Amino acid sequence: MEQVVDSTQEQLPGPVVIAMAIDQLQEQEGLPKEAMMLAIAKETTMDNTDVVQIGNTVYITHTKEGGEYGVGRAFNMDTAQNFVANGFEFCTYLPNKGMKQYITYYRGEIYDRAFDAFKRRADRQEVKRGNTRTEFTIRKTPKSEQTVVVINFGTEPL
Repeated sequence: MEQVVDSTQEQLPGPVVIAMAIDQLQEQEGLPKEAMMLAIAKETTMDNTDVVQIGNTVYITHTKEGGEYGVGRAFNMDTAQNFVANGFEFCTYLPNKGMKQYITYYRGEIYDRAFDAFKRRADRQEVKRGNTRTEFTIRKTPKSEQTVVVINFGTEPL
C-alpha cells in the first residue's frame, strides 16, 4: 500500500523518506530491503554525490565533468501536488549549482503525469531575448519498462 505524507502538514527527516520509499520499492522490485538500504547508504556517501531534500522528496544526484552533468533519482513520499512543486524547485536548484543537464529514470507510470507537467511548463516558458528555455526529453524504453528523462537547463529560470 502506498503511503504519502503531505509535507505542508509534516516534514519527514530525509532518512525516513528514503526508508519509506524503499519499503515501496522493495515490493515493486522484489529485492531484499536490507540490501537496498545498504546500497543507498553507500550511494549517498560516494564522491561527487549531492543529496538534497525538498518537501518529503529526497533527490540523489551523481555529478560528473565539473558538476555540469548529473544523473539522479528521487525518493518521494510527498503528495502528487507537492512532488510537482518540489520538482520545480529542484529544477531551479540544479542550474543554480551550475548543472546544464540532468538525467533521471523510473520504472512504470508512477511519475508520468509529473514529468508531463514539467515538460508542459518548460514548453510554455516565456524566454527573454538572448536566453534559452529548459527542454525536457521523455522517452519510454520498452525492453526495460523504464522511462528516461533528460533535462537540458536553459539560461531562463524555469
